[in-house]
Amino acid sequence: MSLPNIEPNKQYTVKDIAEWEERWELIEGVPYLSASPSRLHQTVSRRFLTALENYMSAKPCEVFAAPFDVYLSENIEEDYDHHKNAVQPDLFIVCNPSKIHDRGVKGAPDWIAEIISPTTAKLDRLKKFNLYEKFGVTEFWLISPYEQSIEIFVLGDNKKYYRKGVYGPDDQVTLHQFEDFFLDVSDLFRGFPLS
Repeated sequence: MSLPNIEPNKQYTVKDIAEWEERWELIEGVPYLSASPSRLHQTVSRRFLTALENYMSAKPCEVFAAPFDVYLSENIEEDYDHHKNAVQPDLFIVCNPSKIHDRGVKGAPDWIAEIISPTTAKLDRLKKFNLYEKFGVTEFWLISPYEQSIEIFVLGDNKKYYRKGVYGPDDQVTLHQFEDFFLDVSDLFRGFPLS
């Protein structure tokens, strides 16, 4: 497989990357290749998705897992092909059904979790953090399977994230919007040694 020749100063759109091989995300017009997830990543994602699905079955919200596009823009009615921000969060919740379309979600989800790997840590912690904050994602979780931790950020009144806390295997976490959802952090990493 050959990678496309990416021009360093070009602002790419969804249309530009539509025919490229592999999975790509766009952040402020810059394309990023999405690597294949590891077994640990997939296990954590599946366990969390199952817990969320079970909880959300009685709620008016939908849970999604990658790959499913989220389009973020000042003009959310913009045609899909013209978007410069198209990401595929590992897990996310959307409570406004008008944002959900066959091709993806237009607008900020209510909650996003990214599962960090050594190859995605910088992208998740910097680029995606800033993007999600800018477009008003209410709650953002960084899940680190290799450290067996969850870092939770919540959007404050000043439209900036504050860190609610960092949680490990001895802790229980809850969603900011749904405080009756509880998850033992250890359940996500069960069977995997701390590396």
